[in-house]
Amino acid sequence: MTRAWQSLEDALGYLLRPEDEQSVTNFNEMTPEMVEEMRNLGSRLLATEYLRFYVSNTEAYDEFVDDVLAGTVSEPSTWGRRDVVVFPSDRVSFLVTHESEEILAPMLGVNGERWFRVVPTVRDWWGFPGYAGAPAVIVRDAPYWFELNGASVYNTDSDPVEALPGDIEVTLRRWVASRVARDCQRREPGKVDSISGVCRELQIEESDLSQVGRKAITGLLRSGWPHQRPQPDATRSGHMMDEEQLPPGYRNEDEHFVGEDKLDS
Repeated sequence: MTRAWQSLEDALGYLLRPEDEQSVTNFNEMTPEMVEEMRNLGSRLLATEYLRFYVSNTEAYDEFVDDVLAGTVSEPSTWGRRDVVVFPSDRVSFLVTHESEEILAPMLGVNGERWFRVVPTVRDWWGFPGYAGAPAVIVRDAPYWFELNGASVYNTDSDPVEALPGDIEVTLRRWVASRVARDCQRREPGKVDSISGVCRELQIEESDLSQVGRKAITGLLRSGWPHQRPQPDATRSGHMMDEEQLPPGYRNEDEHFVGEDKLDS
């Protein structure tokens, strides 16, 4: 009878021990000797099988296998470490019905530098809803497997990140306003030019709006949205006609988003 790992065992020249299967949590816990043994297999298929046998979390295995076979992994404990930006990943309906502490809760306990925001651009607003202008924490030297429940994690080199230009509460409300505008982008302006109209589009009751949600929508409407909003340029494959401008939620003064409730930054 053919053994499950026979091809790998044949290449290694020894039998694998059942107790070693998935005994390593992630790539960073592999020893340099394991990496060398994996590299000596000389085959992408066998190298991948090696990881599947020994490592329980094989996220990002493509990149790791490439680096191992290229000979660029000398110390596996530091492989894949990078600075990341962490920001909330909630749906718009959650954002407009909850307060700051609840929205930012996943990030308040993380060990990182705060507060920052992803620089808001129309291109990101159009192509990556939730990213442009998001309030963020930077986690330095995070391992490749780093994740946080209730939050999105991006490499800091994906797009510029800047220190908050002002208050965390204002930053949060602007971002929520921007998210609302993106969700309502394809609706006729006359249907979303009031708080009640926006609530109908988001399928929530106006009475359920939080302070954050009400201030965000009010500030958005005071900016001239939805009658002044970006439009896709069909000739440029998803680019925006006015992509050098700021996206909705960032086109008017802070005073339109300021309220009594402040979150200590």
